[in-house]
Amino acid sequence: MCQKNNQESLFHSIFSSKEKMLELYQLFYKTDSIDSEEIQIISSDEKGIFKTNDLVFLIENRCILVMEEAWRISETLPLRFLLYVTRVYERILELKHLYTYYRFPLPVPECIVLYDGEEPLYDGKKRVEEVTLKLSEAFSLKKEVTPFELLVRVIDIRYNRNSEILQKKSTLQEYSQFQHILLERYETEKDMGKAIEEAITCSLQRGILTEFLTEHAADIPSLFTLAYEKEFVRKIEQEELWQEGMKKGEKDGIEKERERIVSKMIHAGFSDFQIASCTGMSLREIEKVRLKK
Repeated sequence: MCQKNNQESLFHSIFSSKEKMLELYQLFYKTDSIDSEEIQIISSDEKGIFKTNDLVFLIENRCILVMEEAWRISETLPLRFLLYVTRVYERILELKHLYTYYRFPLPVPECIVLYDGEEPLYDGKKRVEEVTLKLSEAFSLKKEVTPFELLVRVIDIRYNRNSEILQKKSTLQEYSQFQHILLERYETEKDMGKAIEEAITCSLQRGILTEFLTEHAADIPSLFTLAYEKEFVRKIEQEELWQEGMKKGEKDGIEKERERIVSKMIHAGFSDFQIASCTGMSLREIEKVRLKK
């Protein structure tokens, strides 16, 4: 049952069951040899490391699947996911496992971010459907051989970008469609309540998330109106800021204007990684702009 919790996201509400988590896992790792009963849900912890839109599952004691939805890509993601994985290891391991002679078989961490931001993902200047973030990129001391690594897959699930992962009929595909419809309605109405009503009606007519929307239609406004609406508003404002700034920058072609755009993006909360991808500036150049603020 979808809980009426204004801190819970729609993403978490739809995918937090064993069956839906298994569907996601099979979608990304193309395996069908797992029973949903072999999945253990890792709930939020008392110290609040896990966020309300995070999904953390232990699959057959062989894989820790950590997944979250994001509208912005933060350079701190690998570090945060490291803390998630460490917390899970703390829960499943006993003290004796740390001091036995033979190795204890650890479940492999699989870390995924489902990216739903306006701007496409870029690897350098090339547009891609997936990028990999590395924990080692944050190390202050660079070495030829990285002594420790954690990888985070960032996968584009924006519906209008027609990514390969959404070609297959799935709950994720329908969720992406619903998000697309809702964002379109919100941009038109500027009222979250009306946007939700119209998005639900439109989605049901198209057969999108039919079972979930039929059963939980009354609960959905509580998932958006308070915590989620603020994110939608902030998301739209940031997208408009980026588009406005970049158009002016292209027209003027002046370095000063370029720095002004970057300053506004920094103020709006864009990460250096996003700014570099959007503007073509190096991280060193962006850091110089930050120091001027």
